[in-house]
Amino acid sequence: MVYPLTALFFGTGNQTPSVSAAVIARVFLDPRLRLFEYSSKRLLDDVPKMFSFPKLGDVFASIAKGLTNANIRLNCPVVKLSRKSINNNNNVVATDKDGKEHAFDAVIMACGAESALDIFGDDASWLERKLLKQVRYYNDLIVTHCDEEYMNKHYTMHTDDSYGAKNYHNDNGRTSQKDMYFVRWDEKRPELIEMSFDLAAYQPHLTDLTNNNNSGASIYQSIYLDDNTKATWTIDQLNEDKILKKRWTRQFAHTWRHFSFWVPFLRFIQGKRNAYYAGSYTLFNTHEIAVISGLAAAERLGALYPFADDELATMQFDLYLKIAYGFFTRRRKAS
Repeated sequence: MVYPLTALFFGTGNQTPSVSAAVIARVFLDPRLRLFEYSSKRLLDDVPKMFSFPKLGDVFASIAKGLTNANIRLNCPVVKLSRKSINNNNNVVATDKDGKEHAFDAVIMACGAESALDIFGDDASWLERKLLKQVRYYNDLIVTHCDEEYMNKHYTMHTDDSYGAKNYHNDNGRTSQKDMYFVRWDEKRPELIEMSFDLAAYQPHLTDLTNNNNSGASIYQSIYLDDNTKATWTIDQLNEDKILKKRWTRQFAHTWRHFSFWVPFLRFIQGKRNAYYAGSYTLFNTHEIAVISGLAAAERLGALYPFADDELATMQFDLYLKIAYGFFTRRRKAS
């Protein structure tokens, strides 16, 4: 149970056995940072109190409308970043795909460590190259499909509350009693797992789509972890006619090396040479850390922390600042 739970909520892939026990203990036992209530009998004491966002396209569009003084450019990938002195000011110059240069006072690298290294190229400092290479990545394959037979073959599927599930209501008022997450493991090597998700069970806006698709089946995503172990994958048992999309991803895994050779030293490149690093890879692979890291970079550039009235959020934000930017970093208080 510990292997799949850790892999599911921290995206550790098939490197879960190498995750520090101290990290797992904090997830269960730290009253301020834990994700779950620990139970000595069932491991998890209760269903986590979580919620899903509406369509992220709508969320980001709303944010963009509020940025009246921002110049937002889409479909404009940066192919190179370099530091230059312009009018006696230290600037970061971004070269886009068309060869045009754009000068900035600072940049926030809200991308993976590999992408940051690639974009900086020869302009990366020795320390940046040394540290960013410590973040290790693996290839995972995500398959979106509606193959009910595959799901029933490889997972135990519950569609009602016969096993003690509680009733939950989404924004449309419908009741959901389906399982959301599914995990299976290889019988010979139980540390190797595959996971699947019922997308409609926790993304209400997909409910109408699943009701209207040709098969009447729900929409699932199955994730096949680490292509170095693909000999154990069951993807060949998926019905090709029911596959909606395939997508390869690069996933970092925080083994003990992540916390020994990357996390403690990140502070020494944060803000140096006008570059800040943000993303879940700066600490733990969770959505919460990804968001906090972006808020921290914004705070370092002069923005006020917007959730100062939330005691728990403020505590986690300050803790992240101490880890990612230095122990003596202190957040400015909002007036």
